[in-house]
Amino acid sequence: MKRRHKNFIQLAILAALSLLVILSVFFREISWPETREDRVEISVLFREWESGIWTEVRRGMEKAAADCGAELRFLTPQEANSAAEQQLLIEQELQNGADGLVVVPASPEVLENTAQIHRGVPRVAMESAPGGGSFPVVPDNPGIGKMLAEAAAEDFPGGGTALLVNPVPGSGGLWERLDAAGATLRERGISVLVCEGEQEWKERIGQADFCLLPDPALLQPMLDFCEEHQIQVPLYTVGYSKDVADGLENGQIAAAVVWSGYGEGYQAVRQAVLGKDAGPLEIPVILVRKEEMYEAENQKILFPIGN
Repeated sequence: MKRRHKNFIQLAILAALSLLVILSVFFREISWPETREDRVEISVLFREWESGIWTEVRRGMEKAAADCGAELRFLTPQEANSAAEQQLLIEQELQNGADGLVVVPASPEVLENTAQIHRGVPRVAMESAPGGGSFPVVPDNPGIGKMLAEAAAEDFPGGGTALLVNPVPGSGGLWERLDAAGATLRERGISVLVCEGEQEWKERIGQADFCLLPDPALLQPMLDFCEEHQIQVPLYTVGYSKDVADGLENGQIAAAVVWSGYGEGYQAVRQAVLGKDAGPLEIPVILVRKEEMYEAENQKILFPIGN
């Protein structure tokens, strides 16, 4: 009798434990949709995808999303730097219920066109600050152009000819860099050639004493072209990609203005989640030459952990 009673107790305990397991699974399942509904959905639209340029930016974005309880959806036009296609993607994401946008605009209009229709959705602009009710998370573009120009003028005190190339003519931020650079160079007595298309810069680069690139997208193609045609033209550029670090190391890049892509991406997503003024959003920029690239502060930007 005692043995039967003991067996009954053991069965009851096992049944209770089984019930607890079932209930824990059940409650986990029914609570998951509520957790997802609380998460903010942010659509991130680059103007083109080049992993070497945007890798650190994306890492910063993903960290901000984890810290702020957001989900990210990354999109890129099939045709690089297509403003029309980017505009369609923005409209698509807004119609699908995106809670916020982070956009590297291919032209100023892609965010301005949505300002009147979707006023309640936070729009964060990177690289360029087109307005239209968007929050800018951009570096000091005129300051970047001036820093590059002053570095070049220091290297060419007797004057010369500068080739300024904009790989993305629709980007207002890149033009701000070039306009400031051009003005500074002319003040220093340096002639300035400005071009946009690939064929144009290939025809003109041999006429220049140095070249200024406001964006690293063209950096590797230009380095390859110069090597193939045995053209030695010092380059002055921006960015935090491996190509920039390699170019500084081997002397192909005379100087580069760099900043933290990780920090830039983090701030952009954080701003989109908050949907209001997030406070000061300064992005510190520094000029780096080969002899300075291994200083502690510069290493953090040029050789971030994970590269």
